Amino acid sequence: MELTLLSRVACRGRDVTSPRVRDLLALLAGGPRGGVSAVRLAESLWADGERPENPVKALQVVVSRARSALGADVIESTPTGYRLGPDESEPRSC
Repeated sequence: MELTLLSRVACRGRDVTSPRVRDLLALLAGGPRGGVSAVRLAESLWADGERPENPVKALQVVVSRARSALGADVIESTPTGYRLGPDESEPRSC
């Protein structure tokens, strides 16, 4: 998955304008390939003090918005959290 993170954030040639979606993509890009736990993502996304009542549920909303804007396969679910989807150039197993 190719992301542009320096001056702007873009995925698949589309600008990512939502601050939470940008932060989520940056966290996933900097995390281990196996994924980042939902708890860790939620703690990082709302570390500034404006923590939602249910951070993991709020994270699910951010993931849903990212998938709607950028494609369902951009973010994959893992047993404990999320990871970036495969790069289009990566081979897929059947």
